[in-house]
Order: sequence, then C-alpha cells, then structure tokens
Amino acid sequence: MEKLEGKKILVTGFTGRLGGAFAEGLAKNNDVTGVTLIASDAELDAWRGRGVDPYVLDLADDDYGSLPSDFDYVVHTAAAVYPKSFEDGMRANAEAPALLMKHTRNAKAFLHVSTTGVYIENLDPYYRATEQDIMGGSQLMGHYTGTKAAGEGAVRAMARTLGLPTIICRMDVQYGTYSDGGLPVKFLSDVINGSPINLPKSYDWVKALVHQDDLFSFIEPCLGAATVPVPTVNWSGDEQIKAEEWIGYLGELVGVEPVYNYEDALALPGGAPSAEYRKTITGPATVSWREGLKRIVEFWEPRIREAQHVSRTS
Repeated sequence: MEKLEGKKILVTGFTGRLGGAFAEGLAKNNDVTGVTLIASDAELDAWRGRGVDPYVLDLADDDYGSLPSDFDYVVHTAAAVYPKSFEDGMRANAEAPALLMKHTRNAKAFLHVSTTGVYIENLDPYYRATEQDIMGGSQLMGHYTGTKAAGEGAVRAMARTLGLPTIICRMDVQYGTYSDGGLPVKFLSDVINGSPINLPKSYDWVKALVHQDDLFSFIEPCLGAATVPVPTVNWSGDEQIKAEEWIGYLGELVGVEPVYNYEDALALPGGAPSAEYRKTITGPATVSWREGLKRIVEFWEPRIREAQHVSRTS
C-alpha cells in the first residue's frame, strides 16, 4: 500500500465523530474533500480552516452536483444512525454507498464503514464475534443495524460490478474528541453529573473500546487490503473490558464514584467483537484503554464541568 501523502481523498460524514478525526488527520498530508448532509456556514468555514474542502449534499440523491469524482481513495463514514423509518434507513445506509461507489468508480480503493451492531448478541458476554458470525443486530437500534447490513450487501455487489477494490470495516465502540466524543464521553458526563448508568443485572457488560488515533492508523493498511471480492473486518479494540472496570476508571480520573442502575431491560447491547483478523492487517492497537480514557478526560472534563458538553463542530 502506498503512503497516504499527496493523495486526493474523499471523506464522507466529516462533521461526525469518526469522519471528523479522519478528515482532519488526512488533510495534514493530502488533498481532502468532505461531504456532509447538514452543516452551518460557520462549521463549513471551520473545516476549510482545517484544510478540508467541504460539500453539503445528500449521497442518496441521483445528482451529486459539482462534487468531483476523480479521487484516489474514498473513506465512507456517513450513515443514518437513527433512521426514522425503514425507507430512510435503506436510502441512507444501503443506496447511498452504492451510488457513491458509482460516482467514484475510478478510485484506487473504497473503504466502507459499517457497524459491529449487525451481530446477534451472544449469550456469553465475553464472546468475541468474528467477521463470519451470524448477523441480526439488536432491536434497540431500530432500523439502523438492519439497513447497515443491507448496505454491506449493496457495497459488495457494486464492488464486483465496478471492479472497485473495497473493504468493509465494522465499527465498534469508538471514542475521542470529535462530535459528541462517543459512548465513553457520555458515561463520563453521567459520572461527573451523578447520573445513574444503566447496566445489566444478570450478566457482565463487556466492551472493546477503540480510540480515534488507532482508528486513524487503520485507514492506510485497510485501504491496502481492499480487494474484489470484498473483505470484511471488525474495527474493535484489542482488549475486552468489563463496564465497571473502565467506567470506574473514569470515576477515578475525575474523583467521582460512578452510580450504577442494574436492570437488564435498560442496558445497551453488549459485546466485544474479535480484533484478531484486523490485527493481521493493521497490527495491534497502540492506545491502551486506560491511556485513551485519560486523553478524553483531559479534553472533555473541563467542558462537561462548565456545562459545555456539546458536539464539537468548530
């Protein structure tokens, strides 16, 4: 895989948590164009200041207007995480990536971000789902997981149709300093504000956190692994951690004892998918979960305490 330097790269969803980290990081050494569905003029100006050429458009539309098509690489992170209906979810999460692949068919490689939420939750909370496991998702995620699974099928078919080297990367629990910071930042806010955190009572709630810096380092090797037919890889952390351990560590860092509410029906879906296949492509993650949590506390704690915990858009 060639170095991502001096390349023309499209990053979709650049105002989001993952796309923001990717767009700003890639713009340091590349010509980066960003696409987002909605953004204010102030947000767009801020991203121009970071070296990103921003476009506001709906990737599920037939007409992409003046958006260039001659990209070296495409990193597609945009998604409808809370689609209002089946139709909205299919349009944004299945049709849009296929239409984008058609528009950028001459790229050297296309990276499509899916979700580990497509897996059926295993009865063993410590089971690490592999890329070949049964898909199904959680009803708690509404139409999101089902339409993201459909999107994977659309991406695989378009890669074969176009002969476009592609890789599907299933995103797990990511966190960092962009947008809302991710689930660990939500829990950090709950800890600081004394809000109860819902965990299951009858089983352990286990996650494999992955920091934005590690995710950024995965881009280049994963683009290098893009092929036809399309490989699928979990983007999850190397370490699986019980909730009380990592949430408790957040409490230690800010000097507040977390408050837990143990009730199965209120707990978010658990699971820590396997990182073994990903490590054969990217090598091991370099940001330990403790170091990663330290970094987000340094960034987010002052903002939370000052009641400024809002999405970072500028």
